Amino acid sequence: MNALTVLVGNLCDDPREVRSGDSAAASIRIACSTGKDQTFFTSVFFSGRDAETLLEHAKKGRLLNVTAVPKNSSYEKDGVTINTVDFYGRSFNFLGPKGSANDDEE
Repeated sequence: MNALTVLVGNLCDDPREVRSGDSAAASIRIACSTGKDQTFFTSVFFSGRDAETLLEHAKKGRLLNVTAVPKNSSYEKDGVTINTVDFYGRSFNFLGPKGSANDDEE
């Protein structure tokens, strides 16, 4: 069983639609503060109804609370193996009022 991870952060960009067979899938990139004047950036992949909701309603700058499962993976670039941690979303919640990050656009 994989441990669940809770991430709270702002969307770096609008969600991106990715292919996953016949079902909806989305990738988001969020900026999370460590509370020590440092920020880390990570990607989270969603599928199904959550992906559809993100693609339709989430916009750059929106604050989210994400529950996800981490999965170690790696790839090779220029002969060097790069290890990464990918997150697969289980649920999310919008935090703050709708449009709070983009008040001037709505």
